[in-house]
Amino acid sequence: MDNLILTWTSFSSWGTLDWIAQAFGLLAVISYVISYLQKDSQKTLYFQLSGSIFWCLNFLFLGAVAGLVLNIIGTLRVIVYLFRKKYAWARHYAWYIVFITLFVLGGILSMFLTEDPTLKWTAILPICAFILTTIQLSLTSTFKIRLFVLLSTPF
Repeated sequence: MDNLILTWTSFSSWGTLDWIAQAFGLLAVISYVISYLQKDSQKTLYFQLSGSIFWCLNFLFLGAVAGLVLNIIGTLRVIVYLFRKKYAWARHYAWYIVFITLFVLGGILSMFLTEDPTLKWTAILPICAFILTTIQLSLTSTFKIRLFVLLSTPF
């Protein structure tokens, strides 16, 4: 156990890609925090989009395929939601079904990509988070978006 803790906290063992990945992860967190401070739902979505892109880059540099797949779907979801005020096709309820189905399929795929058998079932947690966030981002009230974050964040 002591060796495990030392390995997790030893920054000297990180390679260049690990540092780049962590930088993108930090940018993603900052983007998401700023997004929840916005009073306009469209601005919230722009910061969510930048955060999603940063998460994609974070998982890409970490080599975490499962996280990358789910975040690519999440990025596409935010792009569709950005167009909902301007285009009728982006407001269609079928998008909920499409994205929730993609998240479930992506989560199942990530369960198969995970080699550690003890981690296979942990893919359920991000699936739940992405489904809740899909519902959250469809809301137009920034107050309701912030409240809904409390549900999805623990996952």
